[in-house]
Amino acid sequence: MKLLIDFLNSIPSKLKNFLTKLNASSLIKDSTNIVQKSAVPLPPKLALQNIKMPRLPKKIVIIFLSFAVGYLLIRIIVPFLARTVTEIINTKDSKNGGQKEIPQEEVISEPKVFSWETYTNQRLNFQTSVPSGWNQKEYMPKNRITGKTVVAFDPKKLPDSFTLASSYFAVAVTPVTNKDEFDKYKNNLSQIGNDNISESFLDGVRGYDTGSFISVEHKGYIYELILTSVRNVEGDFEYTEISQRVISSFKFIDQENAPNRIAGDIRVDNGSIIRLDKNGVKAVLVPKDTFKSVGITGFKDVKISPDGTLMCFIGNTNSSAVFLYYSGVSGKSPFQIAGSPNCVWSHDSKKIAFNNFVSDVSPVDVFLFNVENKEVKNLTRIVGGEYIRFYEIPEWSQDDSIIVSNFTAFDPKGENPSYTGSSVINVTTGEVTDK
Repeated sequence: MKLLIDFLNSIPSKLKNFLTKLNASSLIKDSTNIVQKSAVPLPPKLALQNIKMPRLPKKIVIIFLSFAVGYLLIRIIVPFLARTVTEIINTKDSKNGGQKEIPQEEVISEPKVFSWETYTNQRLNFQTSVPSGWNQKEYMPKNRITGKTVVAFDPKKLPDSFTLASSYFAVAVTPVTNKDEFDKYKNNLSQIGNDNISESFLDGVRGYDTGSFISVEHKGYIYELILTSVRNVEGDFEYTEISQRVISSFKFIDQENAPNRIAGDIRVDNGSIIRLDKNGVKAVLVPKDTFKSVGITGFKDVKISPDGTLMCFIGNTNSSAVFLYYSGVSGKSPFQIAGSPNCVWSHDSKKIAFNNFVSDVSPVDVFLFNVENKEVKNLTRIVGGEYIRFYEIPEWSQDDSIIVSNFTAFDPKGENPSYTGSSVINVTTGEVTDK
């Protein structure tokens, strides 16, 4: 740009020099003719000194310069700038594979997830997959008849008050007795196909999807799955891989454990396991204080067996270690099974499948606990070869003969790439088959 400006600034002086030389040349020619015709020759220098150089009018010079600058702009500078801008745009497009460049601030880095576990909320009648180790918090409404209960999940610590921006995903449950929320749900349902609202399903129940959350109505309650979405390379919004896993794994539990069933509601309250009767009166079943001597600071994740007679729950410690317990629903004589962050009941209520707790780079296996003889068995100990496997929360087949668990396998030597897979475990024979 500096070179261009210097060039334009030099045009007047160049033109002046050119015109001066032109006038001088013609005058010299005329003076030569005069000298030749004259009887007394005049010296060339003297002849030139006596001749006045005519000057062009200032207006003519200005007009001429204006036309010259305009010509340069039209024929040289404007095409050059147009080509330069086009090349810059094409360069950016080629780097993006011909796609529109997405602003950097719209790209969200998805948290890394190495394993998953199943979160079950019997009071709210749902369960879903959750990344292992994520924080979870339940926000209770002031009015249980019409209020909205929210269960939030995030890799970071959750605040005391719920906001949409405070969690990676959340499940909101609202009774249809909340007229405003129910009217909004019905209106959005009628708008499917318009205003970016599409049809969607949760566990086979029809509802709608706004691109930010999915809502369905089930057994007198509106279930709203609030999710995280990002822009893809085409510039459209889509759910993250974590959000898609949450959607596909979402299930409703047995009707008898639906939210409107308050009688016999067993839950964790301030680290102790309690029961609420139909009037909301609280009775402590397993007090956390009685376990201080064994290093337990409180309990979490109580799961009731399908037949309603037993329960398993997780005990926290001051370290990252956690322990799995089980007892009758009365809470008497809890039995410590093993170090474990989860428990999954078989449909016949006779067995518990779980993963072992590890604090280092050790295998995470699938274990089986037999309630009748209190036997613990490692079902995946001999598989994996030179790889270390980290198994996820196990799942039972409907007839309890098979356990399925996904895994991530790592080479401890770092010589081979890691990979993911799924194992099918025959509970009777112990045979493990990868698929």
